Amino acid sequence: FIRSEGGGPFWRQRAASIALPEIMESIEAGLEGTEGTEENSSDYQKCFGSIIAAGHFAQSLPVKVVSKGGVSSKSLNLVQCLMAGLVLAEKRKGMGEPWEAGAWEVVINSAMLSFQRLTSAGGEDMAVFEGYYETLLPTLLHFSLRNSYSVDGNVLALDCLKNIAANGTFAKIKKSLTLINHRLGLVLGHPRREVRMKAVEVRNIFILLDRKN
Repeated sequence: FIRSEGGGPFWRQRAASIALPEIMESIEAGLEGTEGTEENSSDYQKCFGSIIAAGHFAQSLPVKVVSKGGVSSKSLNLVQCLMAGLVLAEKRKGMGEPWEAGAWEVVINSAMLSFQRLTSAGGEDMAVFEGYYETLLPTLLHFSLRNSYSVDGNVLALDCLKNIAANGTFAKIKKSLTLINHRLGLVLGHPRREVRMKAVEVRNIFILLDRKN
């Protein structure tokens, strides 16, 4: 519904102001119960459903509404919710949780597509991400590796890294450059050509950025 065409931006923002706080509180509740085992498995699966919904809002609302923290729950903004969900999806998938692979991909795609759109905006809208690079960059690098995600997902993660290199503040990226160059070097061994080509492009941007600064 929120992704449908037509209707103008007003009703989307109105829907967001009503629905998003509840969705984000659901994400918070799910995240609070993720450290246990089977007893709370339904909690984090509900949390993932909310992450998918939040991702649709992030892909549809004006970028400035998201980047300025215009929508938030009691303690998290929308970007924090999506990032926490992405990290949690990575963790649960790595633990071999008994949930269909397709469901994991929907969760990860929702957050990743949101980050792709939001990081492409550039300018002051990038500021909302820069406090989270320590978590976000390693997560994106993980999803760019072989067997961590689908091939399309690998390319999507690399696109997000490319946007951060192009639009982010170098001082905020600098301390992660060693990790970035190492992980992207691993991606160069990916069996699919399109992933290798994207990795070369992204790695060159980071190398040039480092030399320029």
